[in-house]
Amino acid sequence: MNKTLNSLRAAFFTMMIWVGILVPRIPDLKDHFNLTIPELSRIFMIVGVSGIFLSKLVSITVEKYGSKKSIYFGLPLGFFASLCVALQISIPVFCLGMVCFSFSGFLVNTSINTQANNYRTETGRDVMSQLTAFANIGALSGLAMGALLLKVVTTTQYILGMQTLVTISFLAITRNLFIKDSVDPNASEKLPWFSKKVIPLYLIIAALFAQGLAEWSVTDWGAILGRDEFAMKAPFYLVINIFFQLGIITSRFLVERATRYFGLKNFVFWNGIFAAAIWATSIQLSKNNAGQTSLVLIFVIIGFFAGGFGVGPYWPSFLSAATKVPFQLPAVFARVFSIISFSFVFGPGLIGQLSKNFGLTHAMFFAVASMLIPSCLGLKLLPGREKRVTN
Repeated sequence: MNKTLNSLRAAFFTMMIWVGILVPRIPDLKDHFNLTIPELSRIFMIVGVSGIFLSKLVSITVEKYGSKKSIYFGLPLGFFASLCVALQISIPVFCLGMVCFSFSGFLVNTSINTQANNYRTETGRDVMSQLTAFANIGALSGLAMGALLLKVVTTTQYILGMQTLVTISFLAITRNLFIKDSVDPNASEKLPWFSKKVIPLYLIIAALFAQGLAEWSVTDWGAILGRDEFAMKAPFYLVINIFFQLGIITSRFLVERATRYFGLKNFVFWNGIFAAAIWATSIQLSKNNAGQTSLVLIFVIIGFFAGGFGVGPYWPSFLSAATKVPFQLPAVFARVFSIISFSFVFGPGLIGQLSKNFGLTHAMFFAVASMLIPSCLGLKLLPGREKRVTN
């Protein structure tokens, strides 16, 4: 089982490198196609919405062929998607590539999360928190690699090279994954869109959607917030994104231990509430002291690390809760990933719109406030502290 766990860690790590392949090259793609920011945003919105309609196809594929084989289906599709984007032929081909990139990502992401559930079923150990921590380490590593190669290789070379690296890595990783998925005999065959039974799943999705608003708002706007609102110079404003991600990674590695002492719902609630308070205070203090680099740097490091630490437990906690709803797991994961993918574009877009009227500093308070949703829903949806049996 150690080899399987190591393969799962590598799979989550590599998955987020895959997700971030296009991020460093989006400005270049925008310039190549002469797109305005609203036009590019509309393309991203179309991709986000398309995921909702593709979720059924993802769940059918994983249920019929199994998660391990589905990864093999997703890899060539991902390469085709990257080819469409990297060659920069035309806007329609670019859009086709983005949609295929989204579908292949959903397919592989659903598959590796199904594999994580297989591991929990076989061993009785829920490792989702540490696996998602490895995913965030992968995201940081991918961004660092993208930054280092920005001026070294062309956009076409970078995208195709990274996709080739990801594909080869996954082919090696899958060797130690489970061949057959565990199936809950009590789970329903079909996952309806509207039913009383599906309400708990939508509450879980709402919590994950809110988490996405907070996390991706910092991802997209953090550097601009530091540069324009806090008057931080390069490269100091990058510590916003770095320490936010470090906070997420740290808290996810601590979820298992904290759950044993406090109970998952108590940890998620109080950790989120205190973190939001510290984060909001640091944003205001940084704005009030804009230009005083050393002081602002202290506020930013403390505040955004705390914000990431509060956001971190949401994803693994609620994703584990989603595995307990009475429906087949591939369909559940596909529904979850397709809907919350919309938050990846909706959240940053909303922050951008709010900033026009209130300024980016105050708009970021919306991202902080969104933490209250998963914190409060956790009291209802997540397990409490287990009672210890004494002899």
